[in-house]
Amino acid sequence: MILVQPQLLGPGEVMRKHLAHHNLSQRELGEQIGVDHSMISKIVRGVRYPSMENFAELNHIFGPIFVLEYLEAINRSNHS
Repeated sequence: MILVQPQLLGPGEVMRKHLAHHNLSQRELGEQIGVDHSMISKIVRGVRYPSMENFAELNHIFGPIFVLEYLEAINRSNHS
C-alpha cells in the first residue's frame, strides 16, 4: 500500500484552489467581498493577505475550511 502525502499549498494556491472549486473568477470574488479584483490578484500571487474583514467574507463564501487551509499555508510559508 502506497500512502500519498497531501500536497502542501502556499497561501495563494489555496485561494486559487477555492476559486476554482467554487467556479469564481477573481473579479466575481472581489465583487462579492467588496474589494477590487486587483486585490484578489495580489492575494492569489501571495503579495498581500486578506484583511480580517475579508476573512469573514471569505469564510462565508468558501467555508471555514478555506480559512483553516489559508492560515496553515501562511504558517508554513513563515517557517520555511
